[in-house]
Amino acid sequence: MKGLILIGGKSQRMGSDKYLMDIHGLPQYLHLYELLSSFQIDVYVSCSQSQQAEIDDETPKIVDTYNAIGPMGGVISAMGNDPKSSWLVVACDLMNLTKESVQNLMGQQDKAYDVIAYQKPDNSFFETTITIYNPSAHSVILKQVHAGDYSLQSALQKLTVKEVVPEDFEALKNFNHPKDLS
Repeated sequence: MKGLILIGGKSQRMGSDKYLMDIHGLPQYLHLYELLSSFQIDVYVSCSQSQQAEIDDETPKIVDTYNAIGPMGGVISAMGNDPKSSWLVVACDLMNLTKESVQNLMGQQDKAYDVIAYQKPDNSFFETTITIYNPSAHSVILKQVHAGDYSLQSALQKLTVKEVVPEDFEALKNFNHPKDLS
């Protein structure tokens, strides 16, 4: 398994780049890099062409192959980079993500499924920004990208998904607005 930190978004609602925000004493992408690396997996930062220069040289990067298609661009770029690996994908706006939440999801890894995803009991949508994508998901996601459908939720409807109930809902909260930080 490899780790992927998605930073490619424009952060328009937040008003500043979320991946560069210092919430835990480091830029958010480095905090998540250290968190995922603590599980002894190779970790990469998924970024746009223009963001490459903002990421320090020591941090491995995968530049999005497809521009401006959202998180799916990062996922499909990573899977294209190494289609034989499972990818633990984490978005940079998960400011409260804990080691326990990552460990819980990784502990549910099962290659009999295309995807391992958190799903809150009262929600019909999967958490697509902390998810494991197994190699078997690659062809379906690639086909969807080529069809012009860039919704990860839509892709998950076509794949076999192992649903995991999160133990800590706050750890999965996406921070999209400045008010979310208070």
